[in-house]
Amino acid sequence: KADLAQVNQAVADSLADPTKYPDLFPGWELALAAEKTFRTRIEHSPPVAGAYLAEKKWLSMDVLDEVRKLTPEEFNATILRGAPTEALQEAAAAPAAAAT
Repeated sequence: KADLAQVNQAVADSLADPTKYPDLFPGWELALAAEKTFRTRIEHSPPVAGAYLAEKKWLSMDVLDEVRKLTPEEFNATILRGAPTEALQEAAAAPAAAAT
């Protein structure tokens, strides 16, 4: 915003801040929670090159969709467990199975 203000102050002033206007940014809080989860995962156990094929599965995941299917806490626990596709599918199926 500061960089843009040097070029055009009116345009910079018109940019909305997600912390001040959360209703303009649906999913913002979920995205922040997911970002924190992935940051924690990388800090605690950075992926190794030999695990590329397993890590590649994370790239095709729709993160916000997965966080919405689970709770942010369940998403966090699942991601930190480490098995991308299988763990997410099992975690999403568990609440549905418990309801029946």
